[in-house]
Amino acid sequence: MILSVILTILKIIGILLLALLLLVLLLLTAFLFVPIRYRARVAYTEQAREGEVRITWLLHLVSLRIAYDLKESKQLLQLRIFGISPDRVRAFWGRRKAKKSRRRQEKTRQTRTAPEQTKQTKMAPEQTKNIKTTSEQTKNIKTTPEQSNRKNDTEIQRASGDRNVGENADTAQNVSADNASRRAPQSDHDDTGQRAPQNHRADVSQKSVRARIRNLLHRFRALWDKIRQLPAKALRLFRRLRDSLRKPAAALQKARDFYRVLQEYDAGTLFRELLAVMKRLFRHFRVRRGTGYFRFGTGDPSLTGEITGVIYLFIPASCGEIQIEPQFTESMLQMDLEIRGHVRLIHLGTAAWRIFRNKKLRGLIRAFRKGA
Repeated sequence: MILSVILTILKIIGILLLALLLLVLLLLTAFLFVPIRYRARVAYTEQAREGEVRITWLLHLVSLRIAYDLKESKQLLQLRIFGISPDRVRAFWGRRKAKKSRRRQEKTRQTRTAPEQTKQTKMAPEQTKNIKTTSEQTKNIKTTPEQSNRKNDTEIQRASGDRNVGENADTAQNVSADNASRRAPQSDHDDTGQRAPQNHRADVSQKSVRARIRNLLHRFRALWDKIRQLPAKALRLFRRLRDSLRKPAAALQKARDFYRVLQEYDAGTLFRELLAVMKRLFRHFRVRRGTGYFRFGTGDPSLTGEITGVIYLFIPASCGEIQIEPQFTESMLQMDLEIRGHVRLIHLGTAAWRIFRNKKLRGLIRAFRKGA
């Protein structure tokens, strides 16, 4: 009984692992063999100056769109996964966070206001009792005629005291002013009414002389510091000149070592092998279809003809629908082109594997590392 339970558990685990492995293999094969399709359009005319690139994979499961418009100065970058853009996902999570923060704030407000309301409800009857007691006390208190007469006498005494204090203050101010006028020095003014020269000017002149002497001392110190730094600066300049003279010799030595390593590892055959790999990769990545027109002119008929020949060399046979219209009499540039194609990553992987497994290239990289 226990053995059968263990076997069923192991069977379920094995089925799950097998399903997971199959899923990984399916995703890997889809990633390598399902083509990545691209479509590009460029319009450069008097009416429009714009461009657009679209890249899709696995029946638009993943799509990327890049567009620009030079006239209106607009740009667009749009990525969609399962038809959903990351901007929408960010906006959704932002709204959700905002709602949560609002709910938290409301809860905190409710928790703060609840005890305050309870305090107010408790304090209300006590306040009413206090108000009643104050009104009763005012009613019970009654002033007698003797108390009113005493209050009037105290008020009259206070008024007379304030008047005496004001008169005493005025007399004190007058006395202080007379004493100040008597004690004022009469030696500051001469017969003409002008002030006599004081020692202040002499103090100012002495301070200005001291400031000049200090400035001169600071300048001499700065000059002495510069003179002391001259040997160190001259030594630095000499070292820089020596290093600059050594650099050309080191560069020549490196160039000689590079040429020697290239001869050892037969760089010519290595270059031809890498070029063959790149040609094969370009054949798989070439443009499958192209439509539109391309008008251009340089103003020089011979140069325009040479450029036309070079363009026809690089245009594949599948782009025969693209019309090349050279203008030999004027200089201009107009185009409205659209190209389509697809790329399989398995070809890129095989090309990278061939380059990595090349023994000559690996030996050349090792030699460069040792030299570095």
